[in-house]
Amino acid sequence: MKQGNIERHSNSIFHCITTFSRKKQLYDVIDQLLEFASPDKIIVFDSGNRTEIEKYCSKLKIGYKSDVSVKTADQNIAMVFREQKTPMFIHHDDDQITPEILNVKKFVQENPNIDFICSLRLNDSKFNLLSCKNEEEKINKLLDLYFVSHNRNSPLISGQFVDNSKPWSYREKYICKGEYNDVGRILDLMTRENSYIANKPYINYNISDGHNSVPHEQGRQELAKFLRKISPQKGKLYSLICLFNFKRPTFYYFRVMLELIKHPSYFSKLLKKALTQYPLRFFLQ
Repeated sequence: MKQGNIERHSNSIFHCITTFSRKKQLYDVIDQLLEFASPDKIIVFDSGNRTEIEKYCSKLKIGYKSDVSVKTADQNIAMVFREQKTPMFIHHDDDQITPEILNVKKFVQENPNIDFICSLRLNDSKFNLLSCKNEEEKINKLLDLYFVSHNRNSPLISGQFVDNSKPWSYREKYICKGEYNDVGRILDLMTRENSYIANKPYINYNISDGHNSVPHEQGRQELAKFLRKISPQKGKLYSLICLFNFKRPTFYYFRVMLELIKHPSYFSKLLKKALTQYPLRFFLQ
């Protein structure tokens, strides 16, 4: 790639922060971004429509956008995609950004064909999707991270990079309803040929908070339905595992054992997870 193209791509990378009510965390992530990004490349998308945040952004000469019709986190993300037609990183207001993001930005500059990037929670130099022969293998390898990873090392929606200067859209079959819709989004974007997963995290993600720390059965039921549809080979097993934390009828456990007989390698994976996590939880982490 010509040097001019690298520079042009580099100069067009924005950092968009979605926020609703947090203030201290928002200020912290802005301070972190200002260490390696110029103020005119940072934009706050505030679904809380707060005048004090707008004034703070104006003082720092960073961008600020809000819309009184935007009420939810999903609507706020949709506003980012609708209004910011550039290559960009999308941050939550409680993200903690690591210096590794500089290497990821360099990677983006040198590989303009890459349109989507996300990070693993934890460093794993061995993980890659290159060995997968097709999209279904990629789906199962990603779902293994969510459901049988002994160290909770799943891919993050936080800090996601999207080249929104190119036309793209979410694919219908990957739409997961309910509060765990980010699983569907990750599968959609990270199974594409022009995607990349950073083995070394550029985001520190707080796993002790959020909807995964206190699972809700209705959301998990929606997720289980999605898993059975998206993975014909192992979807039943994944769907049973994600409901493990709730009281289930006796026949449910027979179904778990039946699926494990079909996929015997998962006995050892789940045993390792059971022995390394406390309290014992097999559900989505």
